Amino acid sequence: MLKIKKSSLNITKKIKYLFIFIFLFFDLSLFKNKLLIFKKINKLINTVDVSVIIPIYNSGKFLPICLKSIINQSLKNIEILCIDDGSTDNSFEILKQFKKKDNRIVIIHQKNQGSGIARNKGILISKGKFLAFMDSDDCYPNNSILEFMFNNAIKNEVLICGGGLMNFIQNNNSIILKKTNIYFTENKIVYYFDYQFDYFYQRFIYNRNFIKKKNYIFLII
Repeated sequence: MLKIKKSSLNITKKIKYLFIFIFLFFDLSLFKNKLLIFKKINKLINTVDVSVIIPIYNSGKFLPICLKSIINQSLKNIEILCIDDGSTDNSFEILKQFKKKDNRIVIIHQKNQGSGIARNKGILISKGKFLAFMDSDDCYPNNSILEFMFNNAIKNEVLICGGGLMNFIQNNNSIILKKTNIYFTENKIVYYFDYQFDYFYQRFIYNRNFIKKKNYIFLII
């Protein structure tokens, strides 16, 4: 009888521990699934189409034109990363005023370290599928530029997508645009070894994962 009781006790303990193990495993599985679901939802919430990165230093004269041309883009799912590089004029005040009107604007303030460091900081904190770089005295010539480049980049599965370049002259409150010879003559896929042009990066958008994976950064001069 004692042996039977002991055996019964062992069986009871084994069953008990088995139930505890199953419960813990099931509970942990639920926790892991919840965590995965949370990560996926969080990723969807935080993902934007294009991160526009702008280093800013004493650019009060042209900054409103630059910001308006970005804010008015037809591609709305963007973030506008404004890195104020220790401006001593009214640039920071302009940024704060625009931030009140558009919460897609993110203001990062740093001591004056140069535009390269500012752009690299923007790359580091960006969330977009693609990156766009603008100088604070640049502007987009029309409101569909970003959407056109983004849609073509996705459609053609390319890492970089770009367009032409125009010069503009501010005449009081109007802008006079002047075409340059730096533009593509047709909409098609080109390879870098066929088209090696390393200047005016503002013309392009770049796949963020590609940039980060290759650890491409702006040189600090």
